[in-house]
Amino acid sequence: MDSLAGKNFLISGGTGFLGSHLVRRLFDLNCQNIFILVRQKSSLERISGVINKVKLINFENDSEIKQLKKIKFDYFIHASTCYGRRNESKEEIHQVNVNWPLEILSYIDHSKLILLNFGTSLPPDLNEYSASKHLFLVKVRNNYQCQIINLILEQFYGPGDGTFLSFVINQLSSKVQYLNLTAGIQQRDFIYYKDAVRAIIKILEWSLGSYNNRTERYYDFSIGTGQTSTIRAIIEMIQKKLAVSETKLIWGAVPYRANEPMISVADITKLKKMGWMPLYSIEEGIDDMMKYLENEKEITDKI
Repeated sequence: MDSLAGKNFLISGGTGFLGSHLVRRLFDLNCQNIFILVRQKSSLERISGVINKVKLINFENDSEIKQLKKIKFDYFIHASTCYGRRNESKEEIHQVNVNWPLEILSYIDHSKLILLNFGTSLPPDLNEYSASKHLFLVKVRNNYQCQIINLILEQFYGPGDGTFLSFVINQLSSKVQYLNLTAGIQQRDFIYYKDAVRAIIKILEWSLGSYNNRTERYYDFSIGTGQTSTIRAIIEMIQKKLAVSETKLIWGAVPYRANEPMISVADITKLKKMGWMPLYSIEEGIDDMMKYLENEKEITDKI
């Protein structure tokens, strides 16, 4: 069977949370030809351990961008994402999630190219982030002939991810007086980042079989655990584990977003057929995350 080790990877978002973990896992599998798209202001902290092994392409440098045309990439992994968490404008969100990756595709050879897209399980009418992620897929399918593997990502989490669960843990650890929340009855499928990376690698390995024998141009894969918990149950579990009774949880203080889905869960039937199953329950993932954060705190305190 063919191996991922001999393939050329072009990755956007390789310096981000999930993208950086995927980069390190690819190196564990002896993948040596990894090109990461960066900007002048990109932080390289998350890939500091492999910085001398990857090949950085500064997308703001015309001469470096021209080099893309000379390389035959097997995979373009589009992991770069703007969620709008820093009050970015609609134009800024669409620039990162739609315009930028389309421009990248215009520079590279599409013959036998596989686009692995980090998508979302959120509906397109929820916010600008979800709308832009769906729009990108529409534009790619209408204008490019590469094979597309779309990852319908449920809510992944892990230490230093900057997502909702990290926010809650940080707030509770700081023993804030109160925490304003929605009613918390939304059911969500939270997947620990280690399981998410394992699933992505499994899909990449699957793609090798279809690489030269394609029957379809487009594939969807849902990535989650296939199980849900309510937001309220998860936050109360975190509070109990942190033994923080000082913080009062104000349920219902924050209104739900318009068009917010009350239930979101991955259909992992395809992944199960490949032999993949999640290793972490939500409680086990939170425990592992807290253990990591505690170790980081001990190191910081010693310094």
